[in-house]
Amino acid sequence: MNKCGAGEQIEVLTVTTPRCAPNSWLLKQLRAERDEAAVQAALEALTAAAAKGRPQRARNLDENLLKLSVDAARAKATVGESPAALEKVFGREAGIRTRPGSEG
Repeated sequence: MNKCGAGEQIEVLTVTTPRCAPNSWLLKQLRAERDEAAVQAALEALTAAAAKGRPQRARNLDENLLKLSVDAARAKATVGESPAALEKVFGREAGIRTRPGSEG
């Protein structure tokens, strides 16, 4: 449940590049070693299923967003890539901001 009321200010954690730098090589290594075509196919399937506008409990597993998100993760999509695939259809919550490069 959201504990913040309408208009209430909350502290936002800002992740800066120096703080992320120790792990940035892991992301580069992951992207270098993964099958990029498989990752893109999984992300495209996720976006396509979201665009169909099916109910939350899709009867066909090929249209289930949770299953497709797991498939993308198994293909080694990053934590930021799957939400980005869904944002193409659903958009981004107005209050959420990220710095370039912090999405993963």
